[in-house]
Amino acid sequence: MTKAICMRCGFEKFGCFVKCPNCKFTPTKNIELEISISLREGAYSDVELTLLSKDIKNKHLVDIPLEQINWYEIYGFR
Repeated sequence: MTKAICMRCGFEKFGCFVKCPNCKFTPTKNIELEISISLREGAYSDVELTLLSKDIKNKHLVDIPLEQINWYEIYGFR
């Protein structure tokens, strides 16, 4: 599975869409799914994921490039 970071608590997990073993959050809404797929290896290096994880854990805002989010899918345009 793919190494990912929980968008809610910053905990490392394996799989973008799985329930976080720490805070039990499961992404279900389109925007949550898009953000979750952005917070994974392949989109970021291990070092960048570690920094993002720390920022989320410390309640800092993280910057996800807009080009990583598929706005057409979120709003139902195809």
